[in-house]
Amino acid sequence: MSKKYNISFTAHPDIELGWERKPLEAHLELPERIDENTGLIIFVDGWGGFADSEYQSNGNW
Repeated sequence: MSKKYNISFTAHPDIELGWERKPLEAHLELPERIDENTGLIIFVDGWGGFADSEYQSNGNW
């Protein structure tokens, strides 16, 4: 079984235009056991993508 974490953090201020930025969200899922054979896969959503969308949460990638 894996462990899941949801993290929300403040985005860097928009120093060019001063626009307000929404908090950024990250969703992590780690295997129960990590050793020298454990690989790493990183998914980064494109502009307008949401890490907690139905598309991402159902593994439809």
